[in-house]
Amino acid sequence: MLPVNVNGLIAQIMLQLNQYHTTAADFEAIQMLAPAARFISVVGAGGKSHLIKWLAAVYQAQGFKVCVTTTTKTYLPEGNEFNAQICLAEPSPAQALVRQMARVNVAPGGVYFLYKQRLAMPANQPPKVQGFSVTELSQLAELGLFDVYLVEADGAKHLPLKAPAGHEPCICEQSDLLIGVTGAEAIFSPAAPQQIHRWPLFSKISGCVEGAEVDEAALSKLLVDPQGLFKNSPKQANKLWLVNKMDRCSDPLRLRLFAQQVLSQTALLNAVWLSQLDLPSPTVERYFAS
Repeated sequence: MLPVNVNGLIAQIMLQLNQYHTTAADFEAIQMLAPAARFISVVGAGGKSHLIKWLAAVYQAQGFKVCVTTTTKTYLPEGNEFNAQICLAEPSPAQALVRQMARVNVAPGGVYFLYKQRLAMPANQPPKVQGFSVTELSQLAELGLFDVYLVEADGAKHLPLKAPAGHEPCICEQSDLLIGVTGAEAIFSPAAPQQIHRWPLFSKISGCVEGAEVDEAALSKLLVDPQGLFKNSPKQANKLWLVNKMDRCSDPLRLRLFAQQVLSQTALLNAVWLSQLDLPSPTVERYFAS
């Protein structure tokens, strides 16, 4: 069912997304990676939520109808972050979506948050929701009701770095672009298990031991290992490594050099972007594979 305040939300300017100043250059840069992008999946740690909101703002500015959703569990966005929050807690989410969308009429540039059901949470914690299975999301996409899908495909417990577990990430095969996110504060810093989600898996993949620097060698292994950051990537999907929170990077010049190095030494990545997305005018420094 739709939230009771959805009609008021539809009539509002999107307060939260409008905090982002986006430009045509932002849209053009995304188009360079995925000219006909319809599905963008986001994995990793250290800024997935900010990235998805920024991407939504970029597409909104171009008049796209955007679906924001997840194949995992996530916190329910605040009421004024999107035009509408749509809960599809029925056996057939696709059929439920058709009925719900018939009741929602927004101008081009609408951004919707879709989820399957709310989860039971302690009273002192913010509400959390369950997303869709890969199969369910594929069925939703077949309806053609949205121009772009922005999908959070794994969780990270609000930590800056992670390695995926055996059951994740849950990525739709339709994904045109897969973005792996890393928090800059973890790069070139001593490896601290309490700051790295699924530390044993990260240590195994990267070869990094507790207290050792998360250096170029460790990052390279995380990026290229089949069980690493870009695990389960669809064959056709372009891959972008996005480092967020550059204001917290201990050595920005070293990271810039590594970004260029990793693009020249592996064919896995199509681009590396160094960003700070928690600003009204986000900064994104872009490097593309030649």
